[in-house]
Amino acid sequence: DANGNTTTRTLLAGTGHGGGEALVARQWNADGGTIEHGYDVFGDLRKLTDPLDAQQRRRVTRMTYDGMGRLTAQTRAQGTTLALTDHYGYDILGQRITHWNDFLNPDPANVYNVERTDYDAMGRVTRTQGWGGNPGSGSGAGGDVTTFTYTWQAGLQNTGLTGNTTAIGGWLKTTTHANTRTSSETTDLYGHVIASEDMGGFDQAFTYDRAGRVTGRSGAGDQIVYGWLNTGLAGSVTSVGGGTTLATYGYDANGNRTAEKTVIGGVTRQNATAVYDALGRMTSWADAGGGATPSASIAWEYDAVGNIRRTLASYRTLDRDNSWNDPSTSEQWYRFDTMNRMVTAEGKLTAVDANGDVVTGDAARGLAGAAIVRGQGFGIDLLYDQAGRRVQATRTIRRTQFVVNPAYIPPDGPTPYGGAADVALSGGVAAPEPLMIPPGTGGTPYINVAYAAENREEYAYDAAGNLIEVAIAESSAEDNGDGGVIVTPPGAAGTTATFGFDKMGRQLRQTDLGGAQPKYERVIAYNAKGQVASETVISLQAVAAEGVQTDTFRSITTNNYGSGSGYALGAVVTSSTTNAKWSGSAWQSEASSSTSNTYHWYAGAELYRTSISRDGQTQVSTYNRDGAGVLESVAIADGRPRTIAFANDVDGLAIARDESDNDPGHGDPHERWYRFAGRELGAIGNNGTTDVDYKASLGLRTRAYGTTWYGSGAFRSGQFSGLAHGDFADGYDAITSYEQGSEGGGYVVRGGETLASIAAMQWGDASLWYKLAEANGLAGDPGSGSGAGAQL
Repeated sequence: DANGNTTTRTLLAGTGHGGGEALVARQWNADGGTIEHGYDVFGDLRKLTDPLDAQQRRRVTRMTYDGMGRLTAQTRAQGTTLALTDHYGYDILGQRITHWNDFLNPDPANVYNVERTDYDAMGRVTRTQGWGGNPGSGSGAGGDVTTFTYTWQAGLQNTGLTGNTTAIGGWLKTTTHANTRTSSETTDLYGHVIASEDMGGFDQAFTYDRAGRVTGRSGAGDQIVYGWLNTGLAGSVTSVGGGTTLATYGYDANGNRTAEKTVIGGVTRQNATAVYDALGRMTSWADAGGGATPSASIAWEYDAVGNIRRTLASYRTLDRDNSWNDPSTSEQWYRFDTMNRMVTAEGKLTAVDANGDVVTGDAARGLAGAAIVRGQGFGIDLLYDQAGRRVQATRTIRRTQFVVNPAYIPPDGPTPYGGAADVALSGGVAAPEPLMIPPGTGGTPYINVAYAAENREEYAYDAAGNLIEVAIAESSAEDNGDGGVIVTPPGAAGTTATFGFDKMGRQLRQTDLGGAQPKYERVIAYNAKGQVASETVISLQAVAAEGVQTDTFRSITTNNYGSGSGYALGAVVTSSTTNAKWSGSAWQSEASSSTSNTYHWYAGAELYRTSISRDGQTQVSTYNRDGAGVLESVAIADGRPRTIAFANDVDGLAIARDESDNDPGHGDPHERWYRFAGRELGAIGNNGTTDVDYKASLGLRTRAYGTTWYGSGAFRSGQFSGLAHGDFADGYDAITSYEQGSEGGGYVVRGGETLASIAAMQWGDASLWYKLAEANGLAGDPGSGSGAGAQL
């Protein structure tokens, strides 16, 4: 590549001729890892061997084909206890119609849990069937069934497109869902959507210009008008319904969006501009702000390959009362390995100048020995195995240690530790209550000394590539006898968290280790449809000041998804929870609770009301939405009644969240998101973040809840004051107790979508289309019609 990293390939003999693509037999990556491909005589890939992981294992995937060269079986992690084989079936036209695996169907003679897609003679999807069959269901059974019918509309017009009232005809597509609710969509002969009706009965009508561009959408209490530039790019979007939202856009000569402004109810919420380089990469972005949103800006620099090497962000955070704090500047540097994987995130460019002083940033540019490094309070060093999995993350963090104050002279004489108030020391830490000793000459008997500690997280994976363990090692410190500390480097890492998965890669368990009971544990059971049937959660919670006194609680929740017309298409309708507290030797039962959810129907089920009942009391949350189902506010009536209001852009994405509990003396949480061209570029708020190291995330889980003076506040973990937070970083997501990046799921393909467009929408990067191909046993684009399913 442009950085001089080399990837070498051996091509399969006899391929690559006559316009055909050459097949790669073996590939040597720049980090020394190798990928091997085994083909049959027809050129079909039969075996894929991944590079070595940290445990010196190579994940093997095997494929089987029929006589037409169609994939019929694929076994991942072959040769291990986690091996999963997916099977595929086709109709006589070569369209994939069935999918099942050997985990949900362990007996190949009794395949009862099958995904199925049926097509009509025109290749349109007419029926889909999801997971859900049980052993007694019979061969080929499944779960939710959705049917599609198509009716020709000979008299259909599109006057905006044709310029006259001539009927051009089109199709009415009616979808009947598993709960008998229906939705419909009418398209003209050329595929333009003319009208639609969602599952809640909300109608929408669409208009077009002569170029086939949508100019308006009306219905469901909302009206949207689209304005277009002569380049074919959107110039403006106006939404009228419960208030007017106007978005205007500008572009450069290459079609890159350079300006975006959003005005909601006469208040400017976004007013941003962007600049691009000759390769179409965004080099700067600035939002002038307005209304309740402060200004912000980012500048990017790239390396020769296109990796982001430096970001310089300027922004204001919010205080607890939603006022703007003073401007902040964040300069972050990034370093990459030979495989273009980030190995230092959010670091600094550091060097020593001619005067022997350590300089950073621009002052370090061009100096000998300049390097991107981590330091106390900034930067994370990352390490990967050859299979591309993160195996280590190292930070330098601030820790403190109590030590003896050598200058202390107690009030009652020169006794070293205060005579009768003497306190035992262990490893330099005073215990108990060192600060209760009366101060004397020279201050208190013990002082809290800060030091830089190395925090190292190590990650282990199973044979299928699922994260199964987080281990942590950290520097320690002890009293050096002179008012300072001796810092000892980290030793061997100790297991902090473990995870379990089934063969389908679904998480079954997370355990954050503690003493007799875990600090946090979640155990999940799934039903035949893949929905969470039940979950057991154990959590350690502080019940007094700053976690000095703690209790361990357990909740066991069983979910009910409804049936028949009361089925919410996979959303929980009711749940029941049994609660208990750990006594030190056994679980003691506490009051149980139940939850009931009510939904309003749009394109899907959207939550309208949640009622939670416990101890004879019911707490209700009500969700208010616009005509398209976009959430606008939530009214919560519980122990702390409050309202949460959202401001959304014309795409329905939140750009502001404001909470109010009518208690101005303590403030409320507020958040702002900066978006541009469909991407989130940054966020600010006053409620802290869970994107921290693993040890810190455990602390957030065990903060106090529900106490009278601590734990009943409006902010995260029940605090009465918030924590200013701004995040304009690129590319690094921490592994925490809250997030390990293991979530997958399903997706229903809509008409006209490709793997690239789905990847762009789900992950913000169209180049990740191959991940979807691998997950769905595809060599390229699925070519599926609207309604077909895809695994994420």
